[in-house]
Amino acid sequence: MATGRHMQGDIVVKLIETMQSRGHKAYKHVDMEEVRKNARALPDDGVPPEVIKFLFLDDLQDKIQMQKSATPVPIARDLQEVSDHFKEQIALTIYINDSAKPIEIKQLQKSLSLRKETKTARFVSKEDAAQSHANAIGEDFMEFLGYNPLLSSIDVYFRSDYVSPAFLAKLKQDFEAKPYVNEVFYDQPLLEILDQNIKKISQGIIGLSGLFIIIAILLINSSIRLSIYSKRLIIKTMQLVGATKSFIRRPFIWHHLRLGLLGAILASAGLGYLLYELNLRFPELTLLSNPKEPALIFGAIFSMSILITGASTFFATQRFLNLTTDAVN
Repeated sequence: MATGRHMQGDIVVKLIETMQSRGHKAYKHVDMEEVRKNARALPDDGVPPEVIKFLFLDDLQDKIQMQKSATPVPIARDLQEVSDHFKEQIALTIYINDSAKPIEIKQLQKSLSLRKETKTARFVSKEDAAQSHANAIGEDFMEFLGYNPLLSSIDVYFRSDYVSPAFLAKLKQDFEAKPYVNEVFYDQPLLEILDQNIKKISQGIIGLSGLFIIIAILLINSSIRLSIYSKRLIIKTMQLVGATKSFIRRPFIWHHLRLGLLGAILASAGLGYLLYELNLRFPELTLLSNPKEPALIFGAIFSMSILITGASTFFATQRFLNLTTDAVN
C-alpha cells in the first residue's frame, strides 16, 4: 500500500501536470522530473493549502495575466473617458526568453518607449514576477518547485487613440517574430468586447439624447402655441389698428424668453445641486475636477432655452399674424 507521503506527492504532481496541459504560462517550462523528485520530499501531514490554492486556479488562467497586480479603476465622468481609461489599462505583455541578452532587452524596451503610440513600457524581471506571485498566494512557490519557472517580460500600455484589435494583433505578430521573444500576450476577448460595447452604448446614448431633445422641443412648442392661441384676438385687434408685425411679436417673444431663462435657471440649479451631492457622496467620481465641463453643460441649457422659446414664439405669432380676421375667429 502506498504511504501517505507518496499519495501526497502523486496528488501534487498530478495537479502540476494538469496545469501544464492547460497551457498555464507559469508551468509551461516546468521540468516534471524535478517536480516528481521534490514531491517525494513533501511532509506527511498533508499538502500545504497555499500550494493547492496556487495550483487549483480556474480554467481561465490562459486569459489572465498572472504576473500583473490589480489596479484600482477610477470611475470616469463620461463615456469617452470610460472608453479611454479601460483601453489604456490593456497591456501588451512581451515574454522574453531566459537566453535573451541584456542589450536586446534594453533596446526592445527603449524602442517601445519611443513609439508615439506608447504611454508606458515597464520591464518586469522574472524575480519581480515571482515576488508578485508569492505575495498573491501568500507562499513562496519556488521553495516547492525548486526554481523560478516564470519569464521576464515587458508590459506595454498604449494611448487610447491607438488601442484597437487590429493594432495589437499586428504588434503581436511583429514581436513574436523576434528570436528572443517567447510569447506576446494581451487580453484579446476583453478588447473586442470593450470595442463593441462602447460603440453600442455610444449609439444608444446618442439616440436617447436625440429623442429627449425632440420631446422637449415638441412640449415647449405646444405650450407656447397654446399660450399665443389664447391671445389670438388681441393680436388681430392690434394688427387692425395699425400695429406692425414686429411690434406685435416683440412683447410675446420677450415674455417667453424670460420664462425660458427662468426654466434654465431652475434646471441649472437642480443639476448643480445634484452634481454637488454626487461629488460629496462619491468623491471618486471627481465630477467637479474640471469646471469647464459643468460650465459647458449650463451654457448649453441656457442656449437651448433661448433658441427653442424664441423660435417657437416667433413662428406661433407669425401664424396668427398671417391669418385673416375671419380665419382667426
